[in-house]
Amino acid sequence: MANDYSTMTTRLVSELAAGLVASYPAIAVVGKLFKPNDLADFTRYCIVVSPNAQPWEERRTGVPQIQYILRADLWLLVKNFDEAASLYGTTAGSLGLFELINDVKVLLRLTGLSGLIGPGNKTYDEPAGPLNFEGNAVSAFDSGEKAFIHRARLVYTARLNPFCHPRL
Repeated sequence: MANDYSTMTTRLVSELAAGLVASYPAIAVVGKLFKPNDLADFTRYCIVVSPNAQPWEERRTGVPQIQYILRADLWLLVKNFDEAASLYGTTAGSLGLFELINDVKVLLRLTGLSGLIGPGNKTYDEPAGPLNFEGNAVSAFDSGEKAFIHRARLVYTARLNPFCHPRL
């Protein structure tokens, strides 16, 4: 049986890939620890679902009930083929990083991760955490084409359905 964190990240990967492929052909969505010099191979767009610095939190919602709050960093990557289009592009075929951020936020506000997040736990600010943008002048990237990637980190917060631990 998979733990809730692994289940959440797996569902995030599959729902992001399925929901964005129409607007972002050949988008690569992978679940792994984000390392700037160990990126997945991708044509133009990539999302890396990576553990957050504070990935798992427990909150008591009632006397016998607890709720898990899970966080993941979504690293949104766009190759810099054309400075203006890579960042600000809004037309099909040349969508930019800021359009990808918006589309990911819209998609995440609509999903319940296939029942992992119940309707009563949706706050619609799950993808509303801090957003960090970094241009292509990033020293952590190695040489070659990886130096020409715009990236943004979006924090996703999932408030799972409350439950009771089984009594021992």
